[in-house]
Amino acid sequence: MAAIARGIDSFCTVFLARNDVSNNNNAFKHGQTASVFVVCGLLVTCALVLYTKFLEADFSAMLTLGSGAQCLGFLLLTLKVRAQQSAEGISSRMLQLYSLVLAARLVGTTFATGYIPLDAKDTNSDNFYQISDAISLLLVLQLLYCVHITHNKTYQAEKDTFEHTSLLLPCVALAVCIHANLNESAILDTAWYLSLNIDAIAMLPQIIMTTKIGGYVDSMLARFVVCLVASRACFLAFWFYGYAELTAAPNVAGKEIVAVYVIQLLLAADFLVYYLKGLVTGRMEIPAEDL
Repeated sequence: MAAIARGIDSFCTVFLARNDVSNNNNAFKHGQTASVFVVCGLLVTCALVLYTKFLEADFSAMLTLGSGAQCLGFLLLTLKVRAQQSAEGISSRMLQLYSLVLAARLVGTTFATGYIPLDAKDTNSDNFYQISDAISLLLVLQLLYCVHITHNKTYQAEKDTFEHTSLLLPCVALAVCIHANLNESAILDTAWYLSLNIDAIAMLPQIIMTTKIGGYVDSMLARFVVCLVASRACFLAFWFYGYAELTAAPNVAGKEIVAVYVIQLLLAADFLVYYLKGLVTGRMEIPAEDL
């Protein structure tokens, strides 16, 4: 964790001019924007190289692309915390849920290959899908460390009150009762579906917290949410294309996957509308009645 933090700090020092924040806030904001473009540019370049050289334009690459977009989102959120030296506006409970999502999914994809996209199994891009999820998990753990240890004074715990633990037992029960058999292991299949079920509620603590702090959303936090939404849109595109092959009719397990990602996109619909408006006005603010 310390190595990750030092690396991100170095990045912030170079691109964000963090030492000069107090003297020139505009320069800091421009530097922060520049850092976002640098990170996005590097990851887009990597995605294009992987797509053209290794993934052979297979549609299953949508899962790998979605995993990369997710990793980008957590990287941008980490940059926000390290650059601003603040965890203001970030929900720890959301991060806790995403740590469970990523850990459970890695269990379901590391010890078996049933839910790994074909591009990650059959080409030179071996393990890229799992590596991307692993990096995302490390970034989430680093963010939790920042929220509760290094920047705990800026964490708005009184606003982060969504009772997420009460929903975990239903997620576990649903995963045990409804899952496919792609891993040919009840434990590993259940782990993957547990990840899916928790993923459906993982963004709720952040949405509720945003309501309680007045609806204003920091630009870097907004970009994080947009990356997560883009990631889930990629996942939905893949599973909508392939869910019918999971089990025999009525294929409840396959339909559940599609339903979960549709729910996530619907939850984020208002957010995306106000994000687009914020790009025009320069300030993203969501009216409380719309959250």
